[in-house]
Amino acid sequence: MRSLIQHLMLGTMIGMMGLASAAVPDAQSSVAQAAEPVWHNCLTREVWSPEKQAWCQQTEVLKNLTYTLPQFGTATLSNGTYQNPDTELTVTLLNRPYTIGFGELAGGTQAAAVILVANSGGTGNFVHLAVVLDQGPGFIPVSATMLGDRVNIESVQWRNGQIQVDLISHGPNDGACCPTQPLRQIYRLEGDTLTLVAETDRSTAQAIPALY
Repeated sequence: MRSLIQHLMLGTMIGMMGLASAAVPDAQSSVAQAAEPVWHNCLTREVWSPEKQAWCQQTEVLKNLTYTLPQFGTATLSNGTYQNPDTELTVTLLNRPYTIGFGELAGGTQAAAVILVANSGGTGNFVHLAVVLDQGPGFIPVSATMLGDRVNIESVQWRNGQIQVDLISHGPNDGACCPTQPLRQIYRLEGDTLTLVAETDRSTAQAIPALY
């Protein structure tokens, strides 16, 4: 009897182990899919992986560059922020999950895409996409374009040499404070100009005409 019970228990355990091992590939696949886009919290104190260390070092450089924004002029950031008390202009580099993207142009040049938010003292927060190129000795900002006033950025990432921005923008009936329309915009760097080449309404998955 004891031998029979032990045999049944062993069979049950082997069966459970088989089920667990069968689930591993799916779990690994889910993790791999969730790994894009990439973002790291550079304030944590654990032992960093080489990938995180490189990402945080590059991000630190991006937080201390001089950017030129349409309608606002140049802004030299210090630790991610620029403030001009005379004009009340504040520019902030957005550093939260998935708002900084590293990649490369179609020709192979290493590049970064960042989100900058400009406020000149009023209620508007004007959100910009900026591209920075790795020109050998360091990163150099080359172009920026406005995405809108008080739009919400969900992710920024490079795909096939272009920049994909997922954001919540304003629908036809939205107030300036409260955008609700999910869009996916694709930008391409042409010379020193960021060009919007495609825009899709993510709520319907239909392409819509470029607005600017």
